[in-house]
Amino acid sequence: MTASSSTNPYAPPESPVVAQPVQIDFRVAAVEESLRILEANPGRDPDELGVSLVLPADVKGPRRLKHIARMTLLRLVLGIAGLAAGGLFAAATEKPMVAGIPKAVTGTAAVVCGGGGILLLLANAMLIRWSVIRALGPRYDEAARHSTLRRPLVTGVEDARTFSSMKLAPEDFACVAFDAANRRLILEGLLFRYVIHAGDVLNVGQESGTATTGVQVVYRVGAVAVGITLQFDSVLGELRKQTIGWGRDPLLKPILTTLGGTESGANLKAG
Repeated sequence: MTASSSTNPYAPPESPVVAQPVQIDFRVAAVEESLRILEANPGRDPDELGVSLVLPADVKGPRRLKHIARMTLLRLVLGIAGLAAGGLFAAATEKPMVAGIPKAVTGTAAVVCGGGGILLLLANAMLIRWSVIRALGPRYDEAARHSTLRRPLVTGVEDARTFSSMKLAPEDFACVAFDAANRRLILEGLLFRYVIHAGDVLNVGQESGTATTGVQVVYRVGAVAVGITLQFDSVLGELRKQTIGWGRDPLLKPILTTLGGTESGANLKAG
């Protein structure tokens, strides 16, 4: 192999830049297959085809996803800063007076900063859900109409292959509708719309990430297989894990019930 074969073929001549692997969105093949299926069935409503699909959802989706990621980071930084400031003020209360500031004032500042930081961190998941629902608009109402098992849930949608990697934000946020009557999941995402029919599902199971759990769903879109991992964050769920050792992901049961599977995820009968 010559030296030129290891350089970026799109770089200017004599460029010393080393080639980097091209990052292809893990949904590309499934989207192409979905569009092929729609082209083969002109004029038909995609929901009437009875097949799993991954379709582009909203041209404003990437901008909205970036905005939610930035606001999430900001809340995390402010929350941690509040906790740190609260700790410093709490340490200062051990002295009668610091820099002329009475002990009562530093004690109040410790409570306000520390408490505010905790509340901001705890509210982060709720604020993300609110932002996603607001961004989806009428699409959320449509998902709620299809969700016959329970109310829709807002989750992160990640590439199943990289779920264990640390990320600021998932590849997509989606509202999950549990359409048990038709044995399908409908994910109205900021970037894509995912329709998952039980008959196309290859595997469902719980997966562990860097600091949390998720539910991996591998399914067919025509001749293409795609794997996604859904992550649902909630304060109650984390409290259960930290206090009583609740190990089951809260999404696993409603997903398996909707698709007609068992707790092991292995009994998904073709529709």
